[in-house]
Amino acid sequence: MENNVGSNQGEIDLIELVKLVWVRKGYVASITGIFVVLGILIAFTSPKEYVTSTTLIPESIGAEGILSGSLGSLASLAGVNLGDVQGAQSINPALYKSIAESTPFLLGLMRQPFYFEKLQKEVTLYTFIKEHKESSLLITILTSPFRLLGFIKSDAENTKISKEDKLLSLTKEELNVLKELKGRVSVNMDWDLNVVTIEAEMQDPLVAAEIAQYTQNYITEYVKSYMVAKGMEQLSFIEDQLATSKDDFENIQMKFAMFRDANKYVNTARAKSEEERLQSEYNIAYNVYNQLAQQRETVKFQINVNTPVFTVLEPVSIPVEKSSPKRGLILVGFMFIGVLVGVTIILFKSTL
Repeated sequence: MENNVGSNQGEIDLIELVKLVWVRKGYVASITGIFVVLGILIAFTSPKEYVTSTTLIPESIGAEGILSGSLGSLASLAGVNLGDVQGAQSINPALYKSIAESTPFLLGLMRQPFYFEKLQKEVTLYTFIKEHKESSLLITILTSPFRLLGFIKSDAENTKISKEDKLLSLTKEELNVLKELKGRVSVNMDWDLNVVTIEAEMQDPLVAAEIAQYTQNYITEYVKSYMVAKGMEQLSFIEDQLATSKDDFENIQMKFAMFRDANKYVNTARAKSEEERLQSEYNIAYNVYNQLAQQRETVKFQINVNTPVFTVLEPVSIPVEKSSPKRGLILVGFMFIGVLVGVTIILFKSTL
């Protein structure tokens, strides 16, 4: 019986609340109108943004060692330690995102000049973001006091950064631009499809495409340089071993020739045993030298084979349609917020 009464009381309360909101619908409408005006202000004063992307397929490079087991055995017989020299391995695609978020990349991108159609001239991204980037009227009004305060403090903060950072000195303005660029360039790896997607967002569609292309080229060259550098390290190592084995081979060759000349007419068991020992040393030294010479050519070949490291699945294209602002979605969202705020205020006042 009590449950029925409580249920009926809840229904009565809900009906009363609906009636209360309906009576104050004009108040809700006015609050909603204010939010709709804010939505219109944001939607129609926000600058257009354009997004473009490119899709790449990273090539997998084998991790097998360059130096064969037979070569290692021969080298060990000669007392040469070749170590664990292996073939050049590609960078894990999971690190491509880190490459695009690294300070060297962002600094290079920030200082890169691009042609902006609205400005009718080429400027760096640093200059564009700092001086020419558009913002909505509402955001500009709300952030003006903070920006003014930032300008007043900028000199002291810049000096502080310069003193503390001994390796890389950046001003506060540069750090802010780097943060802005980091949010406008993204690199993601799809492990199911094994593809890398690079996206760039900018207020100029052509510049957005050029930034995506710049990012693609940077990552490609970065991985290529890494792999070539690893190959060159191996080549330098082998050439050092080759020079040493050549000296050893020439020394034993000369020693063997001198022994034969000196014992040309000697036919003793001792002389024959010494000749066989020198012949064995000569054969080992020759085989090591010959194998290292072949290996040097193999490494040179593999350095060339290891590039290029990407296949372009979807090239960069200049976006035609803007990605934001989505004006309809903004207006609907602000209208919903306005209704919610208006109803909340009425219900809050009714409980007082």
